[in-house]
Amino acid sequence: MVLYFLCKFRAFWLGILVGYLFKTDKLQLRVLNKACGLLIGFAIANIGKIFFYSSFVKSMGNYGFIFESIGPLVMTFGFAWMILVSLRNEIVFKLIGNKVFVFLGRISYSFYLWHFIVLWYLYAYTINIFPQNALGVVYLFTAMVVVLIPISFLSYKLLEEFYFKKVSTK
Repeated sequence: MVLYFLCKFRAFWLGILVGYLFKTDKLQLRVLNKACGLLIGFAIANIGKIFFYSSFVKSMGNYGFIFESIGPLVMTFGFAWMILVSLRNEIVFKLIGNKVFVFLGRISYSFYLWHFIVLWYLYAYTINIFPQNALGVVYLFTAMVVVLIPISFLSYKLLEEFYFKKVSTK
């Protein structure tokens, strides 16, 4: 369990850095203000995902471990890029700026940090309950979302919210 959180340490600090860059407006890139910036972030996130696919890692031979270890960080960077574009682009912000998306956006980082451990436990406890087919995957996904939303909300309230309040008062 401790190892899991140590592995998420890089992603946690990348998220803190993106929050800081947004709040202080220190990152001035024109592409962040354009809708095509979403596609760039999406491409970066998918490249990161490809980096830790086993077939890609195997094709890299002895250097595969490098891609496997940086893949999650590249993927997180892509998602962070998409978040920055969404916050800076007026059209995109209006589309996703409703209360439901705002709430889900606030807890999304906590959702990301906790999803693996919750998925692991849910799978372990439901392997003999849910069918082992596509419907079972839908059940597992639904159960995971139902469990993760309150956990992520609590995590946001206890671990993240104070940071944003502290930064906004400076």
